Amino acid sequence: MIAIFDTNSYRDLVAGIDAADVEPLMKKLLALESAKGITALMSTIVAEEILGHLLDDESTRTYRACVKATKALYMHCGDEHQYRLVPSPQTQLAKEFFGVESKKFIDTQQAIALTAFEISKDLTKDNISRHEETLKKIKSHLRDSEKELANGVLDMGRKMDSSYTDWNLFVGNQSMRTKYLNFIKSEKFRIEISAIFLSAVGINLEVEGLISTPTQEEFHKMVQDYMQRYEAPINMQALFYELVLQPGFDVTKNSHANFLWDTQILHVAGHSISGDDIILVTSDKAMIRQANKAIAGRVYTLNEYRTFVGL
Repeated sequence: MIAIFDTNSYRDLVAGIDAADVEPLMKKLLALESAKGITALMSTIVAEEILGHLLDDESTRTYRACVKATKALYMHCGDEHQYRLVPSPQTQLAKEFFGVESKKFIDTQQAIALTAFEISKDLTKDNISRHEETLKKIKSHLRDSEKELANGVLDMGRKMDSSYTDWNLFVGNQSMRTKYLNFIKSEKFRIEISAIFLSAVGINLEVEGLISTPTQEEFHKMVQDYMQRYEAPINMQALFYELVLQPGFDVTKNSHANFLWDTQILHVAGHSISGDDIILVTSDKAMIRQANKAIAGRVYTLNEYRTFVGL
């Protein structure tokens, strides 16, 4: 069995303990998991979200939490000799649907994992500062991706609603609100979301010179297969675009852009590696709800997981 923790699971796991107590806690967890035949794998997205806060002011709660979470993440998924990664969605989709391995995607994963390793060995500010350039790139990637999502929602709203004002879609127009919601719940929406995910990967692979553009028939087959295999992330996208209809749902505030990363993490839900089922550990209610629509019993809250392993 394989366990993958999301970002807040690592942060919550080490909440309330000192940095010096992280190592004994993780050694205890690893022993309990080993007794149950569980191996933990690192999600690159989770590592990015944690590392992205290590340039914050060191007096902030977020910084202190993520320093400890970096140690917990790496100890959980690696040691001084090796680390264990679950393929990023981009790496997995490149292999699964296009039959190629992207050096760009793989190099990115490895760079992030190695940064987590180097920082986990020494949690001092001086050591963290030695990795400032890499951490800046990670933080920039997170920020730029979230900004792109927000701009995409704004552009969509302006195209769909002539009276649109930022973050207020179809105000007072119940007919259009109903039509929009019906679309989000339709097969057509699921087809379009699947095509967007696959196209984004395909474009990167074409730029790398790894593939040529699939035929319309080939791409249609990919989309149908994706819809069957990755229901959980599609469900998460559907929820996000339902929430976009709420008045004042500002994607740039209240961590709403985290839907982007939660959707990517959910690509592991319901899957297996070499015959070992994957358990996703998250206390995010939306992620649990959308995953359970696709596969029940393969998502644990952190408290449920602690009870399961006996921690």
